[in-house]
Amino acid sequence: MEILKKSSNYYQEAIKNSSAISLIKYISIETYNRISLIKYSHKVYLDKGEIDKELEYIGIKEETLTQNIVYELCKFQLENDLQLFKLFESKNEKTNGSDILLTIKFQNGTIKFPFQAKLLTTYTNKKDGSYHHLQHDNSQGIQIDLLEKFAKDIGSGIGFYLFYNYTSGSNSISNGEKEEYYGCSFTNTALVRSSKGNAENKRVKFSELHPPSKPFYHFFGITPSLNETSINNPDGNPNFDDVDKFFKENGIDNYKNFDPPLRFYTEEEMNEENIKYWQDLNSNSKNYITNNIKKQNEFNPRYKIDVVSNPISINDEKEIENRGNLKVKDKALEVEFIV
Repeated sequence: MEILKKSSNYYQEAIKNSSAISLIKYISIETYNRISLIKYSHKVYLDKGEIDKELEYIGIKEETLTQNIVYELCKFQLENDLQLFKLFESKNEKTNGSDILLTIKFQNGTIKFPFQAKLLTTYTNKKDGSYHHLQHDNSQGIQIDLLEKFAKDIGSGIGFYLFYNYTSGSNSISNGEKEEYYGCSFTNTALVRSSKGNAENKRVKFSELHPPSKPFYHFFGITPSLNETSINNPDGNPNFDDVDKFFKENGIDNYKNFDPPLRFYTEEEMNEENIKYWQDLNSNSKNYITNNIKKQNEFNPRYKIDVVSNPISINDEKEIENRGNLKVKDKALEVEFIV
């Protein structure tokens, strides 16, 4: 018997506080519930009583769960006229459906972070499980190597895994966290390589990666400053204060030694890429490109998710037009970071 975890309160908090963190918590719990419901339940009970219908085992894949995340983000902004993320789908039809490119705007520009999605196969006792094929090979090479190569090519220096999980009674849940927050968790490739069950193995256990892996909402727990200049940086030269916090909180201490170095994209560069390579899912446009205009690389994200620095009404064209000139505190990312 499985209990579906409550998530609606986080959805309401996301609306009330314009909070990306609360929205990601909601989506993580929904991911946890979906995996539990579809893969591991025969009878499912809600708080108000039993669901009569018994469910047979149904398969679920990373691609489906990734599409569910994009769907929930789209649905949230359409229902509430509130945009916390900008959503794009690749115009290249050959891309892998489970891959995500997530971008965050810092004071010096935007950094692009590539994510590879992996679904946990839960053991019979449901307290642990394993991820398969971290060493998955294709015609181009080993998956984790390709992910890291792509990260270097786009200037973020390191790749990330986004894990979709369901466990019940796991001993790997950090203090202060709820198990259902781990419906979506993440870590970087360096920590995967250094874990007890490293990427050289065919399978790596949930317990071997948690910790250091954290619930996905932590990825948004550092608030980038929107100020282009400061007292210590009057000329607007590159300032790593916010970036330093961000990388350290995400388990990366050596980002200043990345080779090639960390790259910040300008707003003009991001807009040009959006037009050339990405279909905007935030608009009503259905002008999808059917031809492959982008060369098939070793790693091609299917979706791009931009964190919106200032939550906006998606129907307020003037506000959207002027958003780049706003100098306000980042409300969407304003949260207490839980260690």
